[in-house]
Amino acid sequence: MRNGIADYYKSNKNTGRGTVRWVSAALAICMLAVMFCGAPVFSAGQVEYTELFSEDFEGTVPGDTYVNTVNGTGINYFGPESMLLVEGSSGSITGMRSLRLYNCDLRWRELSIEELYFQIGFAVKVGADFDNAFMFAVSTQDPDTSIEELKGTLFTISNESGGNTYLYGADGTRLFNLKKDTVYRISAEVKRGSNECTVYVNGEKQSRTFKFQSDFYSINGIRVYMPPVANNNDVPGSPEPTELTPPTSAPALTAETELPEAAATEMPTEKPEKKPTNTTTLLIDDIYISGKGRNYPQPYSVQAPGDMPSVKLDDVPGKHVRVFVNTVEIDMSKTYITENTVYISAEQFLKSISVDYSYDKNERNLHIFNDKIDFSVHVPGDEITVNGTSVKLKYPVRMIDDVIMISPNFINEVFNAKVWWDKDSQMLVITSGKQKNDNILRIVGDRLYMNGEPYYEISFNKYDLFYQLWAAHSGNPEYPSDEYRELAAEAALKQLHDCGFRSIRVFCGSDVPELMYDTVERGYYFETMDKMFDLCDRYGIKVVVCLGLISDNFVVKQRVPGSGLVNKDETVLDLVADPNCESRALVRRYISEFVERYKNRDTILMYEIVNEGNLDADVGYTTKSVCYSLIQLAEFYSFCAQEIKKYDKNRIVSGGDSVLRSAQWHLLESTMAGRPDDLTADTKEEHLYALTLLNESLDVVSIHAYSLGSAQSDTSYTDDGEKVYYGFKDARTNASRLGKPLYTGEANITLSPDRVDYADSVKAYLNKIVDAGVQLTHWWTFRSDRQGSDDGDNWRNDSGEVLNAIIAADRSLNEQYCVNGVSSENTDHIWNDTDYDVFDPAGVISGATASKETKIRDALKMSLLLAGAMLVLCVGIVLVFRRRIRRSEN
Repeated sequence: MRNGIADYYKSNKNTGRGTVRWVSAALAICMLAVMFCGAPVFSAGQVEYTELFSEDFEGTVPGDTYVNTVNGTGINYFGPESMLLVEGSSGSITGMRSLRLYNCDLRWRELSIEELYFQIGFAVKVGADFDNAFMFAVSTQDPDTSIEELKGTLFTISNESGGNTYLYGADGTRLFNLKKDTVYRISAEVKRGSNECTVYVNGEKQSRTFKFQSDFYSINGIRVYMPPVANNNDVPGSPEPTELTPPTSAPALTAETELPEAAATEMPTEKPEKKPTNTTTLLIDDIYISGKGRNYPQPYSVQAPGDMPSVKLDDVPGKHVRVFVNTVEIDMSKTYITENTVYISAEQFLKSISVDYSYDKNERNLHIFNDKIDFSVHVPGDEITVNGTSVKLKYPVRMIDDVIMISPNFINEVFNAKVWWDKDSQMLVITSGKQKNDNILRIVGDRLYMNGEPYYEISFNKYDLFYQLWAAHSGNPEYPSDEYRELAAEAALKQLHDCGFRSIRVFCGSDVPELMYDTVERGYYFETMDKMFDLCDRYGIKVVVCLGLISDNFVVKQRVPGSGLVNKDETVLDLVADPNCESRALVRRYISEFVERYKNRDTILMYEIVNEGNLDADVGYTTKSVCYSLIQLAEFYSFCAQEIKKYDKNRIVSGGDSVLRSAQWHLLESTMAGRPDDLTADTKEEHLYALTLLNESLDVVSIHAYSLGSAQSDTSYTDDGEKVYYGFKDARTNASRLGKPLYTGEANITLSPDRVDYADSVKAYLNKIVDAGVQLTHWWTFRSDRQGSDDGDNWRNDSGEVLNAIIAADRSLNEQYCVNGVSSENTDHIWNDTDYDVFDPAGVISGATASKETKIRDALKMSLLLAGAMLVLCVGIVLVFRRRIRRSEN
């Protein structure tokens, strides 16, 4: 299996075998150029670029009124004062949809594009009476280009006196006179490590260039901004105008801006009342970023083509009693279930916990002893005396089919163990010592247990809990004051506690490029994390910690004068795809610091590697971005899980994945075959192949389930040629097939909260979770406190029918499934210290080990028998020959 760019080059060195090879290579390149046609050519003489980001608004729905948000785009933020109109085919400037802007604040975040050359562009058409300023900004690796503060303006379109409209570069250079009602395709080309921007208009290179405020090393976001037009609040249905900070580098906005003199002196102090019309607005379309120069094994993948991985599916386990001691499944073939309890073999149990015993058949006396206990019990019998304390058992020690059988009550009293019998799964779980009370979530078989009891909960994501506390240091404008920071965070946790919830899921990554290089910043980061965990402890709330390890924060960097901290020669893709890359050392260091710091806190429920990493695997052609493969992601998960377990062996590790794509296995096959994305739906078996590959090194199977089981979600596979939308029961069955619990890290429905049947639909969806017996689900989401994003009521859920429905579903889930079939057998009469270990937990022998030892013993016995047989045979042969020799001598 090849992993990463380095391995690709090692396996593809030129061997110099003559002209035929060079001709073949040239033909192959030509064929690939035709095959991989996703990259547009921008002008004659230019090297072809690969499109890595695009927004063409084709997924939007045309309208006839101005609104402040539109659906069907990749836009992450709509300013509340935005006035937008989606134009259909009749008004579109390219394709079938365009966006008409009267004023706007639109932001695309988290792009993370790194190439040797960048080309950034858009299509635009200015109305005949346009009288505003349009700014197109980008954020790079330089914090001073933040789109949140509109500091990285790349292009400005501005009206000047006399009615002329000009295109300006970032440094104020006038680049082009734009005619009204004319479509222009505008782009800038820049090389990595440079700020010199070459301009293209309609594919033609312009003579004038301009300089951006700092060198380009990456593009991390886009912002499109047009300030509110004066008095637009008189337009029916328009939002109240609010003041936004104008860009520091954008011309034609204030009298101080460096523009031609006429524009600066003749700019009116007040604009007359205006209403949006086609002539006063601006149309935008086909925003894109393309790149070239980096060498990848494939145009849209860092995975070299090769053989598919071999994945073996375990057989479907049969239904039988399984016995676990402190999460270890022991060898138990002899069990007996009655109406009220379950009996297990005393001999098999005692062997598994490494406790000595003997049985006197004549006296019918079972003697059990180690350095903690020494007592005997008559078989059958229900009276025992251990260390001077006599107890009458609820269920006697019995002899069944010549096997001494003991009940959970016997185990509880003699071995100071908590016993739990799950009739549904036919699992007897025996917990001793500190595991009875240490509040750590563990895996028993394919179930989640805590303190010797199954753990069931439907709670919430409080995804921004860390972000809002971190805003006190970072100044994130989404959390502008303490009202939205610590006060809001504590109020949310208190409400969660008062509602009976016990855990939340939180994004604990940060937006600090200096995290791994600046000890002061890292100190602030951990101080904020301490504060978050302290608040959670105050209200008894545990946390699923989403570490966000696939992040530019962990890509090895260097300091460049004038540009600050920039990535060296590696990217996030190398971090995931190449086990030998330098960046892995940063992940290793971060994990060691984080986990070592918090491993002893009750607050940690589970570690999560990243949010929805699987959705970025093998979809390069579809998303027009270079992607890692599912194979490479699985290896990265294995690396992270091993690193986490070095410091915290007890906590569960999840990948943090969404549900698998319906074509997840076919997409991987496409990558390994070196061809464009194959979106053919997987069969159920192929779905299990992908699930097994991805989760092999993880403790739980993670899904994010939005309208799971319906045509509204991409959650299907084919069964005998028919498309089947799988639901929670199927997801749980598939996880159990892997021997792992199912964790639903995000759940919600995709219906609009404005629908009259929304609350009823939520209740029905919650019932499906309960009916399937999914143990842990975190609903998306609780009390999003960020400002400036149209999160809506379904991002708060802190009141009303939905909150009440989730509280009721959580209660119903526990009442239905958290039932101990032998609860009355935890009588605890003998031992005063509940944590006292009567047997050594480290000495528990697993069933697999016992089976292996039995096989070794059987093999040894067979070897001894064979050796004995061979010895007898040899002696016999010797005797026969001796007799023959004697006869011949006589």
